Amino acid sequence: MKINVIIALTVALLLIFTNYSVSNLSGSVKTAHSDLDSPFSEDSEESSASENQVSTAKKPSGKAPEISSKAPSSNSNTATSSSNSTASNAEAASSDNSSPQEEYPAGKITQVYELSSQYTFELPEMQRKSFKDSKSGKTLPYRLYIPENYSASKQYPVFFWLHGAGERGSDNYTQIQYLSKAFKAAGDLLSGAIIVAPQCPSDGWWNIDEYDYEYEYRHEAGWLGAAMHLLDKIRFEYSCDSDRIYVSGLSMGGYATWSALEYYGGVFAAGAPICGWGNSYAGEQLAKIPIWIYHGDADQTVSYQASTEMYNAIKNAGGNMVHFTTLYGVDHNAWDYALTDRELFCWMFAQTKAKSRNGDDSYEYEELPHIRLVSPQNETIFTEEDIDYYGKYFSGDATYLTAYLNSGAAARLRKAYKNNLDKEFTVYIYSDKLYKFKPLVMPDGDEFVFADCLTSEMIYSLL
Repeated sequence: MKINVIIALTVALLLIFTNYSVSNLSGSVKTAHSDLDSPFSEDSEESSASENQVSTAKKPSGKAPEISSKAPSSNSNTATSSSNSTASNAEAASSDNSSPQEEYPAGKITQVYELSSQYTFELPEMQRKSFKDSKSGKTLPYRLYIPENYSASKQYPVFFWLHGAGERGSDNYTQIQYLSKAFKAAGDLLSGAIIVAPQCPSDGWWNIDEYDYEYEYRHEAGWLGAAMHLLDKIRFEYSCDSDRIYVSGLSMGGYATWSALEYYGGVFAAGAPICGWGNSYAGEQLAKIPIWIYHGDADQTVSYQASTEMYNAIKNAGGNMVHFTTLYGVDHNAWDYALTDRELFCWMFAQTKAKSRNGDDSYEYEELPHIRLVSPQNETIFTEEDIDYYGKYFSGDATYLTAYLNSGAAARLRKAYKNNLDKEFTVYIYSDKLYKFKPLVMPDGDEFVFADCLTSEMIYSLL
């Protein structure tokens, strides 16, 4: 009788895993700070909050033309309602089949995660902070994301996000609400960058300079000036790649992006102004910076003409690294389409100041990997591109899906195991964590054995 019950329960659990349509729970983000003493004003840290749950997006590869046009499809603006909801960040074990600390042929499972049927990438937890600018006297709330497993010995790209007028305030949340769209499209790229997102107050504006109450001119005393000082502080305190600092913003933030590129062009490797406006007399300064513009031709708030003037000014000054995406029939909400365009982020994160000095803003479009094995140092060991074929591994009464790797990936796997025995590795599907494990033995030849929470049915659904 007991044996029959156990068999029935086992069958039920296997059926659950076959259907594996459950909600995703993201892990908390670990951060680390530099030990250097900062000359900048200290900032205060507020409680952190998790944000939005979104789904991945894929599209064909291709080099951006000088001017491209996009007529949005009916489902282009997705996940709007869900992007404003707060998602849980608990890392919960979810498998009875492969419970934590259970050994299997490749090692010991330490964590199993639930997956949704739509493989999602959630906006990660971002630290709530406040910056007091000693030069202007202004205080800026801001959000800061530091990549998981941050190491001061490694350099990280920086993504500087400037919100629009509708996101002004002091809640230190509204300014990042649209970043969930960006993570939907390119969470694998953004999650490896330091992200800085200041918030301008309700009565403020993204100006670099300002006049005080006695109409005395004050350089870099405006809210954008204070935001640039905040960026300087982050660059000093963290291991930032000075060759890969990017700026983007929408509407008022699009205006701020143009201003930042004009006056601080030496800081940024690339910029993406969205439905903004700028100084068309600055074409010569801007011609040496990779720039991608997005604007809807039906914009009733900021004229589409404002972006065409900027594009033409740069082209007339000899600039060949400027791209313009026209969104036909789109009003002021161009960000709904720009931030879900994976190609924008593939282009952006491929830019360096060293390349742009040679007039080169080339890039390759990269699909989000279906399957990844990631080391404890957050380095990808293999993806599905490294798998020659799949097979089965039999151990006792259990059957496990096995990947047969190409020689390069097999060598990386052996090296990673050798350097990280008894440390946690992570298996991903798209950008969802599937499970973590600690290897117990060196891999056998070119084989990698998956835990039984990854099934052949799941692989077939990805291919």
